Amino acid sequence: MGHRNAIPPLTRPDGTTAISSEDKASLLAEFFAGKMTVADMGRRPPHLPQETDCAVTDVHVTPGKVEQLLRELKESKTTGPEDVSPRLLKRCSSKLSGPFTSVFESCLRENRWPSIWKEARVVQCTKRTRSLSPTTTDPSRCSPWWASCWSRWWQVSYVST
Repeated sequence: MGHRNAIPPLTRPDGTTAISSEDKASLLAEFFAGKMTVADMGRRPPHLPQETDCAVTDVHVTPGKVEQLLRELKESKTTGPEDVSPRLLKRCSSKLSGPFTSVFESCLRENRWPSIWKEARVVQCTKRTRSLSPTTTDPSRCSPWWASCWSRWWQVSYVST
């Protein structure tokens, strides 16, 4: 299988063109790093007032619900940082739902999550424009598979009720 250069040449701020993979990677890394920089590292996060009197005190995860969420995964999506294919998870949902339910329940009970579940990938997604520069690309976050399942489960179970 041959190497496919998926990122077209990019225009630098000085007007020159980044053509090699290394130059494009450096240019995109520099651009995104500038967007992700916190100006004042000592600044405390803002206080967010509680907007409801409701509280979630008991969370129930069932194998049936986990299986349903796994079956709803989109097979065409990319893998997250754990490199597990959504296709594999979807097609093995009936066998994986029990073990995953145990893991989720353990995480909730112990209030601890595997460190890899806290990671995400940021990938370049080119906007459809005539000019290709770092400002015409968007970072897209690829979350772990469980994050999208958990988010959908939480929305259906607690937010929409």
